[in-house]
Amino acid sequence: MPNASLLPLEHMKRAAIALLCAGATMLAPMQALAESSELDAAMVEAEALLSAGQALRALDRYKQLLSDYAPAFRQIGQSPVEEGAPSKSQHLALQFGRARALEALGRRDEAIVGLSVILRGNSNASELRLLRGSMYARDRHFDRAAEDYSKVIDQLTRKGENVGADLYRAYGDALFAADQNDAAIKAYQQGVAEAPGDLALTQSLALALARSGEVQQAETLLSRLTQTPPIPVSVLRLRASLRVQRGALEQASDDLDRAVAMEPENADHRLARASLAAQRRLPGAALADFEAVLASVPPDSRRAIEARLGAAQALLSQDRPRRALRHLDKVVEHVQGREPAALSALYWRGIAYFRLGLNRASEADLSLLIGLSPNLATAHYQRALTRIASGRLATAAQDLERVIALEPNGLDAHFALARTRLAMGQIAAGEQALAQALEIAAENGQEREAAYQKGLILLAMESPIDAEQYFARSFPSDDLQAELRHIEALGAQQEHRAAAAAASLLSEQHGEDLRLALIEARHAIAAGNLEQGRSAIERAQAQDAAEDKLALLRADLALAQARGLQDQEKAHRAALTMARQHLDTALDLGAPPALVLPKRAALATALGDLQAAKRDLDEIVQADPSIAQWRFARAGLLQRMDRCEDAIREFDTALKLVPEDAAIARQAKADRGRCKLDAGALWGGLSDLIGSNL
Repeated sequence: MPNASLLPLEHMKRAAIALLCAGATMLAPMQALAESSELDAAMVEAEALLSAGQALRALDRYKQLLSDYAPAFRQIGQSPVEEGAPSKSQHLALQFGRARALEALGRRDEAIVGLSVILRGNSNASELRLLRGSMYARDRHFDRAAEDYSKVIDQLTRKGENVGADLYRAYGDALFAADQNDAAIKAYQQGVAEAPGDLALTQSLALALARSGEVQQAETLLSRLTQTPPIPVSVLRLRASLRVQRGALEQASDDLDRAVAMEPENADHRLARASLAAQRRLPGAALADFEAVLASVPPDSRRAIEARLGAAQALLSQDRPRRALRHLDKVVEHVQGREPAALSALYWRGIAYFRLGLNRASEADLSLLIGLSPNLATAHYQRALTRIASGRLATAAQDLERVIALEPNGLDAHFALARTRLAMGQIAAGEQALAQALEIAAENGQEREAAYQKGLILLAMESPIDAEQYFARSFPSDDLQAELRHIEALGAQQEHRAAAAAASLLSEQHGEDLRLALIEARHAIAAGNLEQGRSAIERAQAQDAAEDKLALLRADLALAQARGLQDQEKAHRAALTMARQHLDTALDLGAPPALVLPKRAALATALGDLQAAKRDLDEIVQADPSIAQWRFARAGLLQRMDRCEDAIREFDTALKLVPEDAAIARQAKADRGRCKLDAGALWGGLSDLIGSNL
C-alpha cells in the first residue's frame, strides 16, 4: 500500500524554511536565516543539533528559547512591532522545532498535544498542521492525518499557491490507509494533474484504482510509464502484481523476468518470480530462484526464511520430501512461537514427514501447530490423514469432525470422514457422512468432485468397477485427469496390463508426460511386461524424474525378473540382490523409509539375511510403532528366527492395533497359535488357531 506514515522529507524541509523565515514563502532559501536576527541564529543552532541526532540537546535549546522570549511572544499583536522584535513566525518555528525534537525522543503524544494547543490560536499555521498530520499518520490515526492535510490543501488553494505532488500523495496515502478509497483516488488524480510525471503518485493511483476493482485501468496507467526508457523497475513489479490479480500470469512473469534482468542481485525480485512460478505449477523454476535467493542473503534474514519455505513447498510438489525437510528444519530453528513463518514451517514439515512415512513425527508437528493455532482446519485435516495412515481411525474421525465444524462446506473432510467411518465398520455413520457430502456438493455445483470422491470410497470398499463409472463422470471424457482416474480404477481391479496400455496411449495423445511414464512403468512391471516397464523407466529418466523414484521402479523391475528365474537359483539370487541394491540407492537418494525398508526387509529375508531384515523392521517400527502391518511383519520374522517368545509378544502388541474381526488379525492369531505350539503352550496355541477361524 502507499506509505501513509510520513510526509516526504523534502516537503518538511520546505515547511521548516517557511517557519524560520518571517514572511518567506515555502521555497525561501536557507541562506536568509544567516541574515536575520540573533534569535534566528539560535534557531539555526538548535536545528543543527536536531539534524545531528542530538535531539535532547535540541529540545533543551528550543525550550530555553521559548522561555527566554516568552514575554516578547506574548506581546505579539498587542502593540506596534518594534524593529528586531521576535515575530509570530519565529514563535511558530520554535514550536515546530520543539515538536520535532519531542518526536525524535519518542514522545510523539506530547508533541501532538503541544501542536494542537498552538493550532487553536493559529489555525492557518499550515506547516504546524502538516507536521501534526504526519505524526497522526505515523500513529496510524489516518482519518485525523487526512483531515489536517485536507485543511492545508484548502489553505494553499485559496491563496492560489501550488499544492505540490508530495502533499497530494501524503493526503491520498492517508485516505487510502483510512479505507476512503474513492477520496484517495481523487487526491492522487489531482496530484498527477499537477505533476504528470511523478512516479510515486502514479503508482499510488494505480494501487487505489486496483483496490476499487479497476485493475485494467490501473495496468494501463502503469503501462504508460514503460513506453519511454528508462523503465522504472518498481513499475514492472507493481504491474506484475496487477496482472497476477487479473489472472494474466504469463504477462506477469514477463514483467518479473525484466525486473530480474535489470537488477539480478535484488532478492525481492527473485522471490516474487519464484512465488509466481510456484503459482504457475513450475516447481523447478521456483526452486532455482528460491535457492538463488538463499545464496545471496543472510541465513537468518526474513528473505531467507521466505525462500526456505518456498523451496520446501517446491520440493514437496516434486515429491522430494527429504530435501524439503532440510529447509524446514532451518526455518523451525530460526523462527519459533506463533509467527506465521513458524506455523507454516510446522505444517509443511508435518506433510514432509507424512510423505516419508514418518507418521509419528508428522503427528507431533501437526499437534504442536494445532496447539498454537487451534482453529487451523488444514492442520486438523492433515493430522487426520496421518492418523488414518497409522491405523488410528477413531482419533482421525475426531480430527475430521473438527475440520467440518470449522469449515462446514469443505468437501474433502466430509468424504474423508465417510471413508473413515466405513473403514471402522460404522456403516450407518459412514453412509450419513457420505449423504451429507453429496448434498453439499450438489448445493455448490461440485458434482464432478463428488463423483471422484465417491469413486475413491468405492475403491476402498473393493468395488473398482463401480468406482470406474464414478471416475468417468468426474471430468469430461477428453480430460487427462479423467483418464488418469480410469487408470487408477484399472489398477485397483488388478488390470495392470490394461492400465499400462492406457498410460502408453495417453502418452501418444498428450505427448510425453512424466506422470504417465511413471504410471506406465509401474503397471507394466506389475503385469509382467518387463520390456515395456524398462522402456517407460528410460522415458521417465529422460524427463528428469526424481532419482529415488527411478531406483524404486528399478527395484520392482529386478524383483519381477527374479520371479521369472525361480528355477535358476544363481540367476534368481542375483536378481534379488540387484533389487536390494536398487532399494539401497533409493534410500540414499531420499526415498521414504516407510516405502523402502519393508521391501528391503522382505528381500533380505528371501536372501536368508534375517539379521538385516530385522534391522530394517526395527527401524521402521521405531519410527512409528502404531503401524500394525510392520509389527506383524516383525513378529513373523521373529517366528522364522525361532524366537517364539519375542514373536508372541510382538503379535500381542500388533493385535491391539487392529479390529478383532479384521482378516489380518485372524491370520496373526493363527500364526501366534503356531508359535505358542512351538513354544510348548498347547492350550494357548489351540485357542488361537480355533479363534482365527482359519
